[in-house]
Amino acid sequence: MYKKVQDYAIFDALISGSTVKQTAAVVGVSEKTVRRLLSNPVFADELMKARQDISRSVLQRIVATGDKAISTIISIMDNEKASSHARVQAAKIVIDNLPEALEKTEILDSMKKIEERLKLYEQ
Repeated sequence: MYKKVQDYAIFDALISGSTVKQTAAVVGVSEKTVRRLLSNPVFADELMKARQDISRSVLQRIVATGDKAISTIISIMDNEKASSHARVQAAKIVIDNLPEALEKTEILDSMKKIEERLKLYEQ
C-alpha cells in the first residue's frame, strides 16, 4: 500500500493522533508531504479504517467496564460511611447523565421504529 518507509511512519504518527504539523516534524518530512499522502484515497481510507478499529476497541472496553462503574457509583451513593461530598458527587453524576441517557434511548427507539417501517416498505 505504501511506497516508502516514511509513509508507514506518517501513518503511525497520524493514527496516534498527531496533527499534520506534528507528524511532519516527527517523521522529518514537510507538511506538504503529509498532506499529499492524506490526499491519496487508499491511504486516507486505510487511516480511517484503522481509526475506526481503535475507536471500536476503546468503546468495547468502556462498555465492558460500564456496569462496574455504575455499580461503584451506586455503592458510593448507598454507603452511609462515605463522606457527604462523595455521596453527593455520585448522585450528581447520575443526575447529570440522566437527560442525555434518556434522549439517546428515545433516539434509538425512534430509529428502530423507522427501520421497521422501512423494512415493511421494502417488502
